[in-house]
Amino acid sequence: MAAAAVGSLLDWCLNNGIRIDPNIRILHDEKLGICVRSANRPISPKQSLVVIPKSAVLSTRSCALANHIPHAPYGQDATLALALALYSEQLLQTRSRWTGYLLSLPNPQNWDGIALFWGVVVDLHDLREHSDASGSNRVGSSSLDLLDNDAALAKRWLYGTEAQAHLFLPGSSGTPLLDEFTSFYYSIAAPLLERAGLSPSKTGFLHACALVSSRAFMVDAYHGLAMVPIADAFNHAQDNTIHLESDYDVCTSCGSLSECPHDADAREGIKALALRGDTADPENTCEMVANAAIAPGEEIFNTYGARLSNAELLVRYGFMLDANDNDILTWTIEEIWDAAGAALADCQPRRWNNEAGYGLCMEILRDWQYDVGWTDSELVIDTELDKNSNPLYMTADGVLSHKLWLAIALATLQRQGTNLGLAQTHQILRSMAWAQTQLERGQTMARSESIDEEDDEYRALDRLVRTIKELCARRLDRIFLLDVRQRNDDRSDSLGLHSAIVGKYIDDLDTAQQKTRLAVTLALGEISIIESCVAAWDELDSVLDPGPNRHC
Repeated sequence: MAAAAVGSLLDWCLNNGIRIDPNIRILHDEKLGICVRSANRPISPKQSLVVIPKSAVLSTRSCALANHIPHAPYGQDATLALALALYSEQLLQTRSRWTGYLLSLPNPQNWDGIALFWGVVVDLHDLREHSDASGSNRVGSSSLDLLDNDAALAKRWLYGTEAQAHLFLPGSSGTPLLDEFTSFYYSIAAPLLERAGLSPSKTGFLHACALVSSRAFMVDAYHGLAMVPIADAFNHAQDNTIHLESDYDVCTSCGSLSECPHDADAREGIKALALRGDTADPENTCEMVANAAIAPGEEIFNTYGARLSNAELLVRYGFMLDANDNDILTWTIEEIWDAAGAALADCQPRRWNNEAGYGLCMEILRDWQYDVGWTDSELVIDTELDKNSNPLYMTADGVLSHKLWLAIALATLQRQGTNLGLAQTHQILRSMAWAQTQLERGQTMARSESIDEEDDEYRALDRLVRTIKELCARRLDRIFLLDVRQRNDDRSDSLGLHSAIVGKYIDDLDTAQQKTRLAVTLALGEISIIESCVAAWDELDSVLDPGPNRHC
């Protein structure tokens, strides 16, 4: 964003009732783009720094085509609907009442830093037209590589990482998000915009999708997902010093925070007049409020999500943190089952859900929420409820969640043909967990008299360790590109060489390959997590002595 656009943005804010504390500065940084810093005085916690009337919010309810765009309260439908609302205002150019705000947004020449949109095939003439329509400078032929080999290589690296899941619609449909955006454009957005006398392009709409994906806020029950001017100027940090506050419970018909005729309509069945409650109520606002002390001259950070991993940040926002404790690796039940089969030489091509004990295993996995014994473990932690949609994960430190450990243990038991009742299976699992924590403490493990000597916790733990290593090896194979492996004469099979080789690969990249550099950096982080995990379990394996029939 050009520095001159900051002045236009601030003028627009003044004209639309947005109040900005004089002790903060909206600035343009050559590297960061727009950012917000404190001025000359310290800022106290709970201090309101920006007040944005909801009449200044851009949503499907407030845009010029509000009567023609179906409102969606949340989810992917809300993203698409808001992108259409935003794009319609961009096409209106100076006729839009958000012109000063729209000119402050990243233009189409900058948006492809977001990994979700890497490799988008666009027409250069189309992009030039969109740039003119949005008020940006014309795009020169050198600003866009239509082949974009950098994006193609970057996508290859992403497809082996946690980022892959975020490039597709949730669920089992396997539909790429970009395909969903494009389909919506041709079937709904383009026809609607053309009927309104506007001249849309696919590139322009995808640019609007990128802006919504990276900048929108959930405002309230009326507006739903919306663009909130100035609130989206704060950059992201895990340790954020500011946050958005908004009264969510407003009238869903008019947006009023105070009593309105629709309240009477609900009580008495009286048809109410259509009102815009948000424009009449000075208390119905969004506020950016400090949640920590801020020193003079500091950049003020919001958070785009307290638990966003680097994979999510790269796909949705186009950047990563140097160190992110939210990074996790996840697995599916099927991947665990297949790894157990390979590790235990049980190569029958059967599915776990076809096994007799599958229902029992899933019942244990669902109901056994935590184990107090993991308090002393450095290899397993209790699953934190509601932290991740998939509880079968490994932390940024290479530590298994309780649920992942449990799923692996159950798979190894099933693969070995151990089909017992609920109580007996619980007993075996608890014995395995106890034995593991004893080994971690450096104590000698004694055989449990309650378990058959031919299948005691020694052998059960041995099978568990082998399956964990197989699971990690398979993930490394998925991340590690074949051509990189071949260039290094398959030396990457040794622990530690994966990260060393990939680190050198990053060093050798051309400076222009920024997308590939980001993708490989993400992959390197995940490789390092796996290597930490394998090294820790190798250490346990070195003291695990299940007897003369080890690996049987």
